[in-house]
Amino acid sequence: MPAETTPSAATPFDTSGFRERLRRAQFEDESAFALGADIEQLLSARCQRVEQATAAAFQHVFPESAAVALVATGGFGRGELFPQSDVDLLFLLADNATPLHKSGVEKLLGLLWNLGLAASHATRTVAECVQEARTDISSATALIEARRLAGAEALFQRLLLAITPQQLWSGPAFLEAKHAELKARHARFHDTAFNLEPNVKEGPGALRDVHALLWVALRAFGTADIRQWAELGLCTETDQRLLLQSRALLGSVRYGLHRAAQRKEERLLFDHQRALARMFEAARGLPDNLAVEQFMQGFFRAAGSVRRISERLLLTWAARLDVNAVTAERPLSEPFVVRGERLHSVAAALNPEQSLGAFELLLAEPALAGLAPELEARIAESCAQSAPASWQVSAVAHAFLRILR
Repeated sequence: MPAETTPSAATPFDTSGFRERLRRAQFEDESAFALGADIEQLLSARCQRVEQATAAAFQHVFPESAAVALVATGGFGRGELFPQSDVDLLFLLADNATPLHKSGVEKLLGLLWNLGLAASHATRTVAECVQEARTDISSATALIEARRLAGAEALFQRLLLAITPQQLWSGPAFLEAKHAELKARHARFHDTAFNLEPNVKEGPGALRDVHALLWVALRAFGTADIRQWAELGLCTETDQRLLLQSRALLGSVRYGLHRAAQRKEERLLFDHQRALARMFEAARGLPDNLAVEQFMQGFFRAAGSVRRISERLLLTWAARLDVNAVTAERPLSEPFVVRGERLHSVAAALNPEQSLGAFELLLAEPALAGLAPELEARIAESCAQSAPASWQVSAVAHAFLRILR
């Protein structure tokens, strides 16, 4: 059967109309953002508008083609699109696609450029997608959150069947690769969430750490909805609440940064910190320096929470997925035991003295890799729930002094 051609559309594409609607809607979004609109709703609304324009442009170029599908990937596939972010697209071609289809892709990219949309794209067959995903974890990640926007449904379904966890990147393997990727990324930023000019997307504790959790949870447990994780036993209610709050704050900062810079800027430079402090009204009644300090404290608290929780959850999920996990225990002082290379607790809750005792044991057992994730969570719960006076008793004070020595 001969490959299809790419027919030319009879009706001209309304470039100016779409461009004006996108421009006006973005202006309205930025006004709503300044008034405190929900960041998730803003990102989702922009994504839907861009999807509508992109799908219409595709239908103009490929009115009736079974040889090409338009697929959203990256943040676009995830359903969140920041003001200056690239529109990540995959043009999925059938094996019998012709040069006319490839020239149609170029025409479509030109239409998107005229709409003011910067597209980051790849053009591949299903086999090429699978081959790339087998050897590159970033390509595999882009595919697992892909969404079909228009074009050949059967072709897209072939892709989905070819990239299931049974075919490539099982849940445990995917988690291990993403955890290694996260550690390497953190190392580029000196392994700290508290850089003076942090990167709000890629830095330790930034949005990419949240994305890493979403990707792993989707691949290994079938859901990227943080609101379901506590009910499914993937995290505590406290961690779920902190993750949602921190994601919203980090997303708002990134949105404001794009708005202030009017370009795809991810570094929270000193000049932008002043602009954002004013934007977030941290400056109300305060000198500039104090306003910036207050604004950055909020950012660092969110980034610190995300970094701690992401590391803890990745370790917890890895143990949950490990069918060969070590179960032998070596008892230490009650209620602590060593299991594998980490310190665990057999108690359901800890008092302040026991919480500090865990760190004393880590100092006494330098071969240990650290606290087990569930022990770290219990210590955090103990700190949050204990009355301030309980940390001032002499036994707790002495334990703290022993750690300092």
